[in-house]
Amino acid sequence: MLKRKLAGVALAVAGLMSVGLPADAATTAVADQAPSADSPNATAVNYLVRYVSYKGTHRVTTAKITYPGMWPERGGLWGLYATQVANTQPLYECRNNAADFFVSLKSNCEGKSRISTLGYTFKSKPTQVAVQLYRCLVPGKGHFVSGQRNCEGRTYEGTIGWALYPSNYVTFSRFNNGPDHWETSYGVSAGYKREYTWYLPHVKLARTVPLYSCKSNGGGKYDHFLSRQSNCEGKTKVKVEGYLYTYKAGSTFSPLYRCILTNGDRYASTSSACEKAPGAKREGLLGYLRHKMW
Repeated sequence: MLKRKLAGVALAVAGLMSVGLPADAATTAVADQAPSADSPNATAVNYLVRYVSYKGTHRVTTAKITYPGMWPERGGLWGLYATQVANTQPLYECRNNAADFFVSLKSNCEGKSRISTLGYTFKSKPTQVAVQLYRCLVPGKGHFVSGQRNCEGRTYEGTIGWALYPSNYVTFSRFNNGPDHWETSYGVSAGYKREYTWYLPHVKLARTVPLYSCKSNGGGKYDHFLSRQSNCEGKTKVKVEGYLYTYKAGSTFSPLYRCILTNGDRYASTSSACEKAPGAKREGLLGYLRHKMW
């Protein structure tokens, strides 16, 4: 058993070094603790996500949206209790027409079609880290939810209560359009479909390192990939996506590996076997990120 454990450590060190992570980070003791105080002690939380499409339309929902060209908008992640407790109220997802989804505190959806009960917002500010949410309207395009009272310059329609808020984190998703995978906390082009979503610090926290999005142009097609190296290994740097931990900071964290397919397409995975994709090879361990926020 000890030999197997030592072998696993050796593999982890090799993986870390192969993508530019300092070797000393690989030997850091694993601590089962949260990295910050922005995770409430809640056991049943629904993830309310603000999705936006390349056309500029929104949908705010707890459903897992995988429409091509639609992504979780950076900063648009909130937590709703899944069951009602004191100081909470139900929030409903409603539909006005084919393109206009909206949320409402009214069970009859203000005379429109009700899709589901999203969860429960707080009537007043809770003790956990939270933000007040507002329903907003973009004339001609539909509704969305914002944590800003001015609706980001759009039309304000009212408050919908308070929701849990991951102040240091953003959604970080993997997309695929067939020939290319693309991992980003920002938007994607039409045709890219979301496959997975994780949670990444968007600010520099203790024992974290920057994660860069990069791209190379091979055979007339882009290969989007991630790197720990600021020069993107000689390719084109796009932006800093966020920050990865150099150690497993708790049970809600997973390792993030970089893999490559036989066609040269690189992708990120929390599977050490690269999801057993045909011909896939693991290039190294990038670091650690959250697979669960609450």
